[in-house]
Amino acid sequence: MVETVDYILFCVETTAKCQSDKIYLVEYLRRFFDTRSPRYDFLFLGGKSNYDDSGVLKRIERNIQKLNKGLKKGESRPYKIIYCIDLDGTDNERIMLNNTIKTFCIKKKFDLIWFYKDIESVFWGKSVIKNKGIEAERWVTTKKRLSEESILDDDQFSYHDGHSNLKTVLSLYFAPKV
Repeated sequence: MVETVDYILFCVETTAKCQSDKIYLVEYLRRFFDTRSPRYDFLFLGGKSNYDDSGVLKRIERNIQKLNKGLKKGESRPYKIIYCIDLDGTDNERIMLNNTIKTFCIKKKFDLIWFYKDIESVFWGKSVIKNKGIEAERWVTTKKRLSEESILDDDQFSYHDGHSNLKTVLSLYFAPKV
């Protein structure tokens, strides 16, 4: 069953200049879900380690205030913040950072979408090192298919190449395309 929210803010690792994560997510949503509701937007973290940066948290708060503009004090439209991160690797430092971000999201009541090793591994089947924004656009224009959609249904962190919980999380808020 789809949870009713008016607005989703995706907080993605990429920069505002590159926007590669946004490109993949918008196209995936367009292909597989009814995107008429909820409305959604993107906040660019400029790197995974900025997840709890005070500037990022202020920008999230400004988005929520903008959403609730015109409502009475204490009222709020239903919204969801969703962090989208690459798990990157299996060394102890990365695993610790991923678990710290997961704990942060739980405490803040944010959802977390993860990609292993990275978003490109999920959509291309391999990591992309250079020109990530250009490669994301190429994925959209070539209408490349995901290799196996079942790999997008993982519930827990999965350190298997190309796996993600993308479909699992998006299915909570968006109805499937019919």
